[in-house]
Order: sequence, then structure tokens, then C-alpha cells
Amino acid sequence: MYERSDLLDSISELLEKADGNYAIFDSFTKAFSVLQKHHNIACSISGGKDSDIMMDIISRLDVERKVRYIWFDTGLEYKATKDHLKDLENKYGVTIEKIKPLKSIPQSCKEYGQPFLSKYVSGNIYSLQRHGFKWEDKPFETLVEEYPGCASAIKWWCNAYPVGSGAERERE
Repeated sequence: MYERSDLLDSISELLEKADGNYAIFDSFTKAFSVLQKHHNIACSISGGKDSDIMMDIISRLDVERKVRYIWFDTGLEYKATKDHLKDLENKYGVTIEKIKPLKSIPQSCKEYGQPFLSKYVSGNIYSLQRHGFKWEDKPFETLVEEYPGCASAIKWWCNAYPVGSGAERERE
């Protein structure tokens, strides 16, 4: 979408708009560096604000048009998201590849069970698995001695939080 001469204009515009906040400029320079060093680049687009910003930055820098834009279609997306992706394609003159999963979400749930409720729960389970936890029903003090490298996850497993701390709700 942009020519090399537009690159300097984009940099000047970013510096002017930064007004002391150089996070956008920093992102711009990092993206420029990646585009210069690599030739087979894919950018995942979700239709959310963060990927919109990345697409805008990349479109300003990718004068060779070597970036592939990819969207993973789980089948649960809103029509508004799909419409927004079409708008992005038109705005930046690119094609966003739509990739569907090998198995649908209902099929995966039927075969593998329901996903965990949060990243917090999944992280604790992962930590326990890494430490060879045997999923035992023992007191916190006993388990933390047996598995000293994952006290926080053991605390979660035993629900060993002070009553009323609010932390006990994190178990869900």
C-alpha cells in the first residue's frame, strides 16, 4: 500500500504523534527490523484492536508485500468480526487467509472434554504436571514438601488460602 518514499513520511508522522510516548515508534522500528531480516512472514489477525494496530504498522512498512495475513476461523466468530476483516482487506489491499480447524469446537469438546475455565487454572495444572504431581489428596504442608518447586500451584490445588482473602475464588 505504501511506497518507500511514504516510509519517511510515516516515521515523521509517528514521531510527531508520539508526543513523548514512544511505544508506537518502538513497535514500528521492531516491525521494520523483522521485515528486513525475514522473508516468510505470517501475521495472525483476529479482528481485535491489537491485531488491527499490527496490521496498520506492517502495511506501512511492508513495501515488498511479503507478509501473509492469516485468520483462524473457529466457527464461533460474530458476523461483525467477519465484516471487519473484509473492511481490513479493502483498506490495506491485502487478502486475509481464512484457516479452519481440522476439528470443530463441538467435536473437540466431545472427544477431549470441555476446556478449563481460565488460563490461571491451566497454568497451575501445567506447573503440577511439570513437577510430576500425582494428583494426591494430602494436606498442603505434606504436598509442598514433596513438590517444593511448585508451592503456588500446590496452594491452588489444596485451596490453602486465608478465608475471606478473595484468592479462594481463583480456584474456579
